Amino acid sequence: MRTWNLSSVDPLCPYISADSRSSSQDLHPDYTWAFSLAGGDPPAIRMSTTFGLQVQRMHLYPAIGWDDALVTDPARFFHPPVVEALYPDYVQLAFDPLENLHAQASFWMVDPTTLLGRIRLENHDLQSHQVRLKLYVDFLSQDGSGGMRKETFKGGVVLAGEAAGLDPVLAVCGGAVAQESTHPALVVRDRLDPGGNKAWSFSLAVQGDFHRSVLHAREQCSVDWESGLARLEQRNAKMLDIETGDPDWDTTFWLTQREVYRQRMAPTRKHPYPGLLKRRSPDDPPEGQNEARSGDADRIPNAAEAYWMASQVLDTDPGLALDVVRTFLAAQKPDGFTEGRPGLQGKRNGEMVIPLLADLTWRAYQRSEDDEILADLFPRLRAMFLAWFEERNDADQDGHPEWKSTFQAGFDTWPTFMRWQKWGQGLDIAYAETVDLAAYLYREAVSLRAMAMQLGNDEDTEAFRSHEERLRTVVEATWAGRAGLYRHVDRDEHCSPDGKRIGRGKGEYSIEVNGRYEKSVRLLVRVRCKQSQGKTLDIRIHGRGQRGRPRVEHLTVRDFSWFWDYGIATTEKTYMVLSEVEVIGVPDRCSSEISIADYTREDQTGLLPLWAGIPDVDRGNALIDRALLDEDRFWLPHGIAMCSARDKSFDPGGERGCGGVSMLWSSMLGEGLVDYGRLPEAADLLQRLMNTVAETLRVDKCFYAEYNAEEGGGAGGVNQASGLAPLSLFLRVVGVRLYSPRKVWVRGSHPLPWPVTLRWMGLTLQLDPHGVHITFPDGQSQRWEDPAPMLVQQVDEPHKQV
Repeated sequence: MRTWNLSSVDPLCPYISADSRSSSQDLHPDYTWAFSLAGGDPPAIRMSTTFGLQVQRMHLYPAIGWDDALVTDPARFFHPPVVEALYPDYVQLAFDPLENLHAQASFWMVDPTTLLGRIRLENHDLQSHQVRLKLYVDFLSQDGSGGMRKETFKGGVVLAGEAAGLDPVLAVCGGAVAQESTHPALVVRDRLDPGGNKAWSFSLAVQGDFHRSVLHAREQCSVDWESGLARLEQRNAKMLDIETGDPDWDTTFWLTQREVYRQRMAPTRKHPYPGLLKRRSPDDPPEGQNEARSGDADRIPNAAEAYWMASQVLDTDPGLALDVVRTFLAAQKPDGFTEGRPGLQGKRNGEMVIPLLADLTWRAYQRSEDDEILADLFPRLRAMFLAWFEERNDADQDGHPEWKSTFQAGFDTWPTFMRWQKWGQGLDIAYAETVDLAAYLYREAVSLRAMAMQLGNDEDTEAFRSHEERLRTVVEATWAGRAGLYRHVDRDEHCSPDGKRIGRGKGEYSIEVNGRYEKSVRLLVRVRCKQSQGKTLDIRIHGRGQRGRPRVEHLTVRDFSWFWDYGIATTEKTYMVLSEVEVIGVPDRCSSEISIADYTREDQTGLLPLWAGIPDVDRGNALIDRALLDEDRFWLPHGIAMCSARDKSFDPGGERGCGGVSMLWSSMLGEGLVDYGRLPEAADLLQRLMNTVAETLRVDKCFYAEYNAEEGGGAGGVNQASGLAPLSLFLRVVGVRLYSPRKVWVRGSHPLPWPVTLRWMGLTLQLDPHGVHITFPDGQSQRWEDPAPMLVQQVDEPHKQV
């Protein structure tokens, strides 16, 4: 077990949940607990939950001492508590509540509804003492009632609470005395001689009624802690132990891996493969309830988020990545349509998946080298890829498909396409061909071609080579040389017009435009009123298209998307000549605005062809030097901003505009920097990202969906796995690919300022800026000082004595 020494001021993510690798969660509630090392009312070491907001609070905390001295507040401890061990379902604390009295407290979610605990006390004094342990429970239901009452069950005393569908029970193994007061507790005491130690186990079970809860709580007394912890260690043996020159980085990398496994969910009846959640906290509704009612839809990751989470453990656990792929493909239809966000209870959103699964599969295969799995997944991945080029996803059949919505794309802070925030332009993304989708599909085509070659399928190999060439062509056609990046283009006109306001007013009015344009333009209409006030609106647009024929396009209330007090619509037609716009049927108190859609606004997705490997070396370096590294646009103190800092909607915290830092897309671009030979810049980016996440875990004790690009700190949703630290980028920067404990790819040097040590399943890699020292599990070792990349493998098994 990796031993830590983390205090309350170190980076921490203080949640434990049942580990789906050891307990089935199908049809079970799923409760998460949070631990605290200090503070609270009263201040104490505390385990807390709300059982998914089903109660106001449930706190469990100890008071420990001997003779007449009993302390609860960690601020009064002789040595304050530190975290010694931390896994998805387990935390172990160490502290000295009094001088010469050492304590170790362990908390373990043995299943989704049961918290098991153990407190061990050791007497380091030269005298014997009467030690005491009190376990307090503070319980309050949603209606304000609550409190724990004393109950006797089969001769033993427990504390029981009552709330609809919960009825928690706390039991101490071996028996205890109940303290009935404002603060109910179970009390145990014993004498400890010098050098002696004593451990008390307890359980808090929530099974729906008192009888089942108390039976389950008492059953936990038979748990063999030592064998259970041995299995826990074995289950987590794949976690990568990293030592860098910054202890906060080491902790953050461990917390990142731990969080991926904590978010893993077991298969359900409607979902045959293990899935992932992107948030799992004490306030989240229990898994297994109706998704629409419980809010699980907000906790299901899209393919980009799942891709990001799986990538952080891809080298050490490619099987998890393959389970992620199977999770999405399980919802595939015969025509290749693949659900973009399949719920664990079978819910579907009806939009096509973000195309990243073939790339994830190929990367996982390169670690596992399992041809049977590759052959099984390839036909479904091929069908998914080809479905993107059907007319429903590629309206003009030009080989550059379109998103249906920003929600589908997983990038909902586009200044060009954001519709539900007033700072966004609101252009309907279905009328655009975006750079990111083409970049994803290009990377998918590259991965599928590699799979076809590995499987000996020459026909598919050539077919995907053709797809690569076509996608490269359509992406390169969007290059904006003066700006140094790629731009989104109009779906029908394949150009990127500048935006311009045509006019605005209140009530009914008309605008004489008399506009002629070199390239066809598309219009946006924004109305400031509620949908109920706009039932009679009729926007009439007079003009001519490319063929020169006059036309009048009508926009009615059904053509608008409505958000609170405004609606926005995009014209279906484009115009070479715009003569007049009439606004009819709008109440006098309502205002409206007509604009030409702007396709030139800059966001991070215009840089993604670098990650995909589309531009040649010269153009790739031009993009890096002129756009990505531009400190006035994207290259900000805490990462790469999701939109240009020059954009009028830029907000580095993402609260009133776009501009926060996404770990996923920043890391993708970091990988692009590595691939284009820009290691110093990739290392710089890694340090910005890592320092941001580590400091946020230190201060706020959680991961965020995004981070503030200028000031650091969290932005967006709290407790979001999409904000995990970029472990995958770290491995790319230091030059390591793990295949097995006896096979590893390494680069002989790295650009970080200090040595790095990696330990994994008996393998040790010691990396410094000028060399690599490898020690295999059998003790054999070797050092290289050659900066060239190399694949190192132990070919023969070590000689064994009989």
